Amino acid sequence: MATPTNTMVLTPGGYRLTPLYDVMSAAPYPEFAIQKVKLAMAIGDKGYYRLSQIQLRHFYQTGKRTGLSEQDMDNLLSDMSTRIEDAITEAAALATDAGMPESTSSQILEGARKRAGMIGVAKE
Repeated sequence: MATPTNTMVLTPGGYRLTPLYDVMSAAPYPEFAIQKVKLAMAIGDKGYYRLSQIQLRHFYQTGKRTGLSEQDMDNLLSDMSTRIEDAITEAAALATDAGMPESTSSQILEGARKRAGMIGVAKE
């Protein structure tokens, strides 16, 4: 079984490795504890990386920091909720066309669907 690898990035303090497991690279590996899965970029006022800690309010905090109002965020999330299933269906077709094993793509896309539901974007 292939294992996800770290990526080196430049930070204000110098070079460092990204978290070993991010959402896409960890999805096909159910043996990775969800508490250890990290995003490559932080979200929210306190800089959350761990997927298990991120909540809907953190998206609003990040939006506010970029100049978006609460209404803007409501509109963005509402728009996502109307598009997510079509996007997942299209991604599944593209993955199949590219030769990605269904066992891999289905876990990634189901993870996206589940997470979208958890943040109130998509209905389960």
